[in-house]
Amino acid sequence: MRSVSRAVAAVLAALLVSACGSDGDDEGSPPPAISRPANLALEAHDGMIVQAGDQYILYGTSYGCGYALGQPGTPWCGVRAYASKDLVSWHDEGLMFDPASWQERCAPSATSFGCFRPHVQRRADGVWVMWLNVADNANAGYAVFTAPSPLGPWKEEPDRPRLAVHLGGLLPYGDHDIRVDANGVGWVAYTVIDSDTSLHELVVEKLTPSLTTGTGEFVRLGLSAVEAPALTERNGTWYLAYSDPMCAYCGGTGTSYQTAPSPLGPWTLRGAITTTSCNGQPAAINPLTIDGKPTWLYQSDVWHQLRPGVFNPNQTQALTHLEPLRFAEDGALLPIACADTY
Repeated sequence: MRSVSRAVAAVLAALLVSACGSDGDDEGSPPPAISRPANLALEAHDGMIVQAGDQYILYGTSYGCGYALGQPGTPWCGVRAYASKDLVSWHDEGLMFDPASWQERCAPSATSFGCFRPHVQRRADGVWVMWLNVADNANAGYAVFTAPSPLGPWKEEPDRPRLAVHLGGLLPYGDHDIRVDANGVGWVAYTVIDSDTSLHELVVEKLTPSLTTGTGEFVRLGLSAVEAPALTERNGTWYLAYSDPMCAYCGGTGTSYQTAPSPLGPWTLRGAITTTSCNGQPAAINPLTIDGKPTWLYQSDVWHQLRPGVFNPNQTQALTHLEPLRFAEDGALLPIACADTY
């Protein structure tokens, strides 16, 4: 009887130790992964996602008020943001600023093309910075906004960014992306356009500490018909993905990419990760922590088509495709799967 009691006591002690060890392991382990929808029907387009505390915030251009590309008389709808804690359930945070005062610059007209691609980063002093592409003949280039929090209030900076490369013409600048590196240094990748030849080339330029203007330190990538740059870094390697070829609102164009040891190069062409960008056009590569793991989340705009080959000038119905990038052992990007979930 005494030996049985000893045996029972030993078993109970072993179970207790096992349970305590299990609890300790769980405290340091990442949360369990969940399945997420890859295609989101959010009314925010050609933007990006940032992570702030326990929230993911997606910014984009709104079309819901009736904006239609190339159709004078339609209004510009502004910049909208959505917030989520799990990348599944999203809350509409509304417009980031009142678009009423921006109609002259952003509403379609004989001199204005529109305003697009709100991309956001947090600078070293904690202030949030947004760059917006302004395709207006009188103010062509970019507008910069700053805010104390990722959801505002956003205030336009008084001076437009000064950038090193300008090819001339009425609309000299196109899509862009901004990124802050691990040392707090900011960079902008932007599209320069030659209106006479339709050249669309990419430039990467170092920003001042305020992230509001260029420094004049830049590199041109020597490309000719691309747009929609997405700049990011992983393990000391910089990646620049882009729409190849340029194809506004089309139902599918390629995403090619280059790599470099620094944003100023030298850049090396690595190829394409998708020929369709999941039936759309690349928007961003978002470095995030998802389920406790560092993740580089590819984002593309699945532009709405009226019929094959004919885009809808109002993109309210466009989807946002999200998919984690996969890397080979040498850091090369593996092909995008364009899956329905991730």
